Formats: sequence, structure tokens, C-alpha cells
Amino acid sequence: MVLSDELLEHDNHTVLTGKMNQDPIENIIYLHTLTKTNVTSGNVDNEDELKILVGYKKFLVNRFKEIEEERKQARLSLKDKLLSI
Repeated sequence: MVLSDELLEHDNHTVLTGKMNQDPIENIIYLHTLTKTNVTSGNVDNEDELKILVGYKKFLVNRFKEIEEERKQARLSLKDKLLSI
């Protein structure tokens, strides 16, 4: 936010925030759109398209599991800290 404020103070009329304000759903939609554009305009057959989609699914499922484990550990750590007070 400090950088955005500084840019706006120095005669910049627009500040592109990029990923600073994107939520995960927006990122998935962007990734889908980018992939679909590249698949339809590129030299990709149905088998390769399926491999791409399966790869994205594996990535998303694994990332979800990682985030769930991180969230679980953070919750347990917070619980321990609160109980030790």
C-alpha cells in the first residue's frame, strides 16, 4: 500500500496492483483462461490437452492439501499458545 500511495503522489494516475488484491478464485480463472487460449491457438491435440488439465488438477489438489496441513498446524500452535497463558 505504501508503494501505491507513493506512486499516486508522484503524478501517476493509475497503479496496477497485480496480485496484491487477487483472490485464489481469480487466479484460477486467469490460469484457466490463459491455458484455454494457448491450447486452442497452439498445436495441441486432445491427448495433450487432457494431460494439461490432469496436471492442473493434481497441482490444485496437492496445493489444497498443503494449505490444509499448514492451517491445521497454525491452529494447533495458536491453541497451544492460548492454553499456556
